[in-house]
Amino acid sequence: MSALHLSRGYGIASDYFCEVLHEMRKVNYSHI
Repeated sequence: MSALHLSRGYGIASDYFCEVLHEMRKVNYSHI
């Protein structure tokens, strides 16, 4: 049960992290 909860939390965190990286990438290259 705790392992499933941990993996779900990790998935949400990784999705959020990827979204942040994607947004940063758009901002970084928008001035070029």
